[in-house]
Amino acid sequence: MLAPTPQARAGPAKASLHFKRSLAYRETMRFSTVFVTLGLGALSAVACSETTGGGPADTQDASTADVGTPDPPDGSTPDAPPGSGFGSLGFKVADDGFAFENYGEGAQFTNLTGAELRRFFGDTVCATPGGDACGLTPSAQRWLLEQNKGMDGGHCEGMAALALLFFKKTLPVQDFGAATTGALALEGNTKLQREIAYWFVTQALDPTASGELKGPSPNEIVDAFAASLRSGATESYTIGIYKPGYKEGHAMTPIELRDLGGDKVGIVVYDNNYPKTERIVEVDRKANTWKYVASTNPSVPQSEYLGDATTKTLTLTPTTKRVATQQCPFCGTVEPNGAIKGNTIGRMEVWLDGKANLLVTDAGGKRFGHVGGAFVSEIAGGSTYVPRSRDLWQDDHEPVYRVPTGQAYSVTLDGTALAGKEPSDLSFVAPGYELAVLGVELDPNQKDTIQVSATGDEIVYTTNGSETPTIEIGLATDAADYIFHVKAFGEAAGQEIRLKLDRVTGELRVIVRGADAMASYDVEVIRRSSTGEAVFTHAGEQLGKNDAVVLKYAAWTGQGTPMKFGTDTGNDGTIDVEVDENDDN
Repeated sequence: MLAPTPQARAGPAKASLHFKRSLAYRETMRFSTVFVTLGLGALSAVACSETTGGGPADTQDASTADVGTPDPPDGSTPDAPPGSGFGSLGFKVADDGFAFENYGEGAQFTNLTGAELRRFFGDTVCATPGGDACGLTPSAQRWLLEQNKGMDGGHCEGMAALALLFFKKTLPVQDFGAATTGALALEGNTKLQREIAYWFVTQALDPTASGELKGPSPNEIVDAFAASLRSGATESYTIGIYKPGYKEGHAMTPIELRDLGGDKVGIVVYDNNYPKTERIVEVDRKANTWKYVASTNPSVPQSEYLGDATTKTLTLTPTTKRVATQQCPFCGTVEPNGAIKGNTIGRMEVWLDGKANLLVTDAGGKRFGHVGGAFVSEIAGGSTYVPRSRDLWQDDHEPVYRVPTGQAYSVTLDGTALAGKEPSDLSFVAPGYELAVLGVELDPNQKDTIQVSATGDEIVYTTNGSETPTIEIGLATDAADYIFHVKAFGEAAGQEIRLKLDRVTGELRVIVRGADAMASYDVEVIRRSSTGEAVFTHAGEQLGKNDAVVLKYAAWTGQGTPMKFGTDTGNDGTIDVEVDENDDN
């Protein structure tokens, strides 16, 4: 972890050819530095991306509790909107909404970068110096990568929030290249792309996430929005719509209340899937129900959203929460004894990029995730937020799991329901450390397990399939940050790969167990500190079936120099042979 003194950053070293051929590695290293362009969707409207809150079976934490309906500024109780044009922000969709549609993967747009992370959280996200071009801490890098993957499905949250902030003059639209929001261009406008990504990510952070009003009924949502339209009101909102389980979520900008007759009120919205077109969320005041007909864009089939007072699937997110200082879920450093310094959130996020199911089990046997066809939630303090799909009505992706740190977990990557081979990456992000298994090709009915220790110093991947994954551990310390990649080459009968850090001695123990007498693997070590970044790679290492290799990473003297590798024959804790392995860079 770098002290907050930006300086010139040393240039990154080349990666080995072996790792350049690894897709998982390439994806990880795209975020070694701040300014990164991510390949995303064609410039066409798509579904939204992610939202915080309840997951399958409505598993929720305190952030989804019924927080009630805010009172209007004068302290009275807001009445039902009486008559046409009850209240309006004065937001004109043609001028104040974006002229381009919500967009996702498939084209070259820039999403979140390290500069935005520094804007959120300061220099604590930097492992190397260099101002905006700092090298990120391992947890920051992994979290940024996962958030940007989440934008593959769309940017509705960022567009809904940013359009409102421009309209309220909280941010000057002129700084982004035009006099009005409706005149802004997306293509070629990197500054605007990054700003949309910045406000998109607020939905994953507190107090924005915990401030989302998920408890109120449809009538109470109307009343809260009505209060924000009154003269002197200091609050404004974006609106969220969901299907049961908080799936298939979409974010829009509410701009007006309109009497539709017959006890029905319309919440007029700017829907970023429909540029320059007013849309209406219809609320039946008598039945206390709501509905909205949505689609990813006007040229594809529509999907009807319905809810009532029990579903709690019509929500509002207050702007005051969104513009407040956000809490960093991954910042902090790890002490040699595994204690976390600089973060009290105490939460680990588990991300799956793929279509398998997950089951998280703690050391006491409590489960969180899918068991057969049911979703169970037995781990105290566990919660989820749900990535949104590329199609509003086809949301079958796993939620992001949040579990308390300080406990060991076993995670089952379950391919039982898969129809075909599915590329899968599994990541764990916690304050001060991160772990990942990247590049798994999961077959139907294949079940792999990943075990992580209570302090993030060990990860064990076990498969019965023929896999060639990259296993990753990253940690931030006060002296330096490290990311370790071990790419083990698969065996038909399966294998077990174990990475174990000794933070006191500065050593990484690697064990690869398979059916063959010898295992083959590539290794990479990335070090980031106040002196810059250094990378060590060594390819084609051989390891006996019952042996372990120990990398003495803390004693490594830097770029282009050898690293000491020790062989522990029989894995009995004693180094039998020690050699200097050359850097392949």
